[in-house]
Amino acid sequence: MHRDIKPENLLLGLSGEVKIGDFGWSVHAPSDRRTTMCGTLDYLPPEMVEGRVHNKLVDNWALGVLCYEFVCGGAPFEDRQCDGHQGECGLVAGERTRGWMQSP
Repeated sequence: MHRDIKPENLLLGLSGEVKIGDFGWSVHAPSDRRTTMCGTLDYLPPEMVEGRVHNKLVDNWALGVLCYEFVCGGAPFEDRQCDGHQGECGLVAGERTRGWMQSP
């Protein structure tokens, strides 16, 4: 479990392959159930923010946020409009979730 996937921790290898760096928050243990809140706020899943038990799926959440950023040019949970990228954001977030993904 890496627990801190974000653009700053992605590296490109000599052949163009993507590598993950900065394993400061990573953990490898017999049990994958954790309660530690760690990582970067923009990429934290709801269960971690709420202090609930979480597992390796937190990396899937961070990867989804990262993909959203690549398409829309910004984090999905900021208090802003998708300036100039409304079409792409609509495709990624969907009309039903767009209001939920932005702060009031």
